[in-house]
Amino acid sequence: RERFRTAVYQAIERGDDPAEAAMAVADAEQAELRAERDRARSPAVALENQLAAVRGLHVDSYTTRGVGRGTDTPPDYWTPYCT
Repeated sequence: RERFRTAVYQAIERGDDPAEAAMAVADAEQAELRAERDRARSPAVALENQLAAVRGLHVDSYTTRGVGRGTDTPPDYWTPYCT
């Protein structure tokens, strides 16, 4: 709020349009918020990529386990194999 108030008062003192000054402050603050969001998003994306890579190791391939191993009988269930 203080930034808006200061910008508007300064615009009035200069004889400029106070609405334009307020819009300029709003645009600057919006740009700052976008930059902050992007900085916060970057580590989150990196963590998601690492998690996906770890999960990819576990679902890379599947092996049979239990009934059916070494026989023609189908297995009871499939077990993920970490590669």
